[in-house]
Amino acid sequence: MHHSLISKFRGTLFGALIAGTLPLKDVKQITYSALLTQEAIDGLVFSSKSLIYQGKFVLGDWLLKKQANPSLDRTNLNQTNEQLLVTTFFATLPIALFCHENLLKLKQNITDVVRLYSDDSGIRDTNLAVGYAIAKSLTGTMNPTALIPQIVNFLGDTSSNTPQQLLKVDDLLRQGANLEQVSSELSQLELSQLELSKTGLDKKNSSNQSISSQVIAEAFYCFLATMEDFRLSILLSHRQSDPSLRAISPITGALSGAYNSTVGIPLAWQIRYSQQKSAKLHSNTYLQMVKLADELLAVWSGVYNNIDNQASGTNKIGDFTFHSNRLPLLKPDSHLQVFTSTHVNKLR
Repeated sequence: MHHSLISKFRGTLFGALIAGTLPLKDVKQITYSALLTQEAIDGLVFSSKSLIYQGKFVLGDWLLKKQANPSLDRTNLNQTNEQLLVTTFFATLPIALFCHENLLKLKQNITDVVRLYSDDSGIRDTNLAVGYAIAKSLTGTMNPTALIPQIVNFLGDTSSNTPQQLLKVDDLLRQGANLEQVSSELSQLELSQLELSKTGLDKKNSSNQSISSQVIAEAFYCFLATMEDFRLSILLSHRQSDPSLRAISPITGALSGAYNSTVGIPLAWQIRYSQQKSAKLHSNTYLQMVKLADELLAVWSGVYNNIDNQASGTNKIGDFTFHSNRLPLLKPDSHLQVFTSTHVNKLR
């Protein structure tokens, strides 16, 4: 089905959030509250607003953010590998949306942001794989049978296990394997890869990379196995019982949200999430994500280039306050009806 870009932009951001936080009936739930932290949401908001204000990716904004927030320094982060993966995932989602027409810039910009958080090649490759798939969905060039080989080619030479895990999933999808079989096969592959490590440090790094690689591999399985149905993709991702792999759900949500757009997200889920209150997250996260998606597309498409001249509010990078227009929440596609890539955008 042909969906507008604004619907896909919204679907990507909201799909990731709803998949990682919304309790689902008849599915064994894993607690997500500690995983989807306010820090992760703040990273998504900052990344979006930097792109909106600058009209392009500016690494200097991130360096200022790191300078003003020592806790961002990867040597001081008191986060598990899984939490770090989720934090970088939400921080790079807006970049995937904004740079979806230029894969070279998408790869470089995502890599630059991930490096501020971690040197883990598994985390980097996970974010690159997600970014590539989102770009294919947004440009309407998604080929399910060729997607994983294309991603592996996009990643190029890497020390992570991500290519092997993804190719394993590709093979299992062709065989019609179920989630239990996929999880088992990937775990066995992970163990065999860990055995190749010889030193204690190598084992630790390999273990972290394997967690990231298994997360992205299973997320792609959940997406590709039920590609046309956002609801089934998310229900499938929630059946993973391993607490260390909770990040599968928000990643699946972003992949399916980009492909199926907001049209594919069940209305009941949207209503339930919009009414959901959380002490850990902003109460207006739903409205905020819609607004950010609308403004990202507006700047990307050149609808408004004079954002700094618009009414009220200040644009500051040091303390991370930006001006942004409120766009309607309930109008399905607002006034932005961009269906295909434009060739008249300014260079970024």
